[in-house]
Amino acid sequence: MSTWRSWPRTRTATLAPTWPRFAPRRRCNASATIDAEILNSTFITNDHLKTALVGTNPSALGETVVEVPNVSWTDIGGLEGVKRELQETVQYPVEHPEMFEKFGMSPSKGVLFYGPPGCGKTLLAKAIANECLANFISIKGPELLTTWFGESEANVREIFDKARQSAPCVLFFDKLDSIATQRGGSSAGDAGGAGDRELLTEMDGINAKKTVFIIGATNRPDIIDSALLRPGRLDQLIYIPLPEEASRLQIFKTCLRKSPLAGNFDLAGGIQWRGHHRDLPASVQVRHP
Repeated sequence: MSTWRSWPRTRTATLAPTWPRFAPRRRCNASATIDAEILNSTFITNDHLKTALVGTNPSALGETVVEVPNVSWTDIGGLEGVKRELQETVQYPVEHPEMFEKFGMSPSKGVLFYGPPGCGKTLLAKAIANECLANFISIKGPELLTTWFGESEANVREIFDKARQSAPCVLFFDKLDSIATQRGGSSAGDAGGAGDRELLTEMDGINAKKTVFIIGATNRPDIIDSALLRPGRLDQLIYIPLPEEASRLQIFKTCLRKSPLAGNFDLAGGIQWRGHHRDLPASVQVRHP
């Protein structure tokens, strides 16, 4: 029964009711009426189980999408310093691995984005994946947590397995603080602590042969487990700030670059007028003037 090792309890429970419907099919034609005598003499066998297993995802994470993002640096207004830092940290090791090997340098395995919500963390992660011609997997921390014993760890293992199979891949953990809080301070209880331990184990298991880069995102860097921020893990912290006026202007230009604008349209004046909406992402302000 080794097939079942990666099957969480909830998915196993949903699979079992599908077994009986395969049994009568073996005894009669699909279009024929099933005789009561046949039904009474029909039993579920191992063959029915194998039939049900085919085409069934072994985990709730089976729906996790591996995508190739179409977001580029030109789609992101402002944040020029962050872009340069990501290029040096992620893009250069992917494009020039021989240089790192020549100087005996090990490329970083991951970074942590932190800052207020709505400042472009996900967009930046997609853009760097696109620039590196890498696949992109995005997962929200709470999606990995369950109350069933052992399932949170299994979910973490599965998402890393999928990333390794999709290498080169950027694995993006949004709301990382939900599964990687400081020891003894997990708001998710035992599930969060177990997920954190498995996350550390999986990160330590990533090697240079499998190009998987990890990006975590959080609004609360103060509660992230310090073990996750040690060298060889998420050892670089990148602050994603609220946009200042110049960056807001660049964001508006980016969002409106395909829109027809009146000749007397005063974009700079609009930016100043929108200054009191600093708590809203600039792209939202464009869509909802």
